Amino acid sequence: MLTERLSSSGAGLSGMSVGAVADTAGCASDGASPNTGTSTRRVAILGCGSTLRGDDAAGTQIALELSDLDGRARAFAGYVAPENLTGEIKQFAPDIILLIDAVELGPEALPGEVRLIDSDDIGGVSFSTHMLPLKIVVNYLTQETGAELILLGIQTAGMEFMAEMSPEVKATVDNLTQLLRALLS
Repeated sequence: MLTERLSSSGAGLSGMSVGAVADTAGCASDGASPNTGTSTRRVAILGCGSTLRGDDAAGTQIALELSDLDGRARAFAGYVAPENLTGEIKQFAPDIILLIDAVELGPEALPGEVRLIDSDDIGGVSFSTHMLPLKIVVNYLTQETGAELILLGIQTAGMEFMAEMSPEVKATVDNLTQLLRALLS
């Protein structure tokens, strides 16, 4: 099963977060095709982060790799100014917005670890490179679209200027991209 493969990959994806993403997207967490019948929810994936700062590029990289999605799912690369895409996201009219960003989850978190973050807890997690505070963007999008917001945070190893993405975060980006493509294609 896809969930087990990703969970055991060592790339930071836990069964809980894989299952939660799958459930929210209206898909089977084993990577099966989307549920038939009532599962017609539209999913906007908003990836954030600076491509000039190593691991901070994780969310943007996932969105770029999923840019060929169409139909009920669409990816938006927000870079350091996701607020610039709010009009396009509103026009897409998603039921779910999956926001993916590199974060500092705390000293116990391992590089590449993925956690679901409650939007009410955004102030307690460090999102560092955005032009506008992410909390404002999240509040605006949920208010304007009525969409459910899911925030996936990926723990960074480093965000030095002009650094490459760490192997741990790159593995998580690759696995999360594969999972999302399987769930939303």
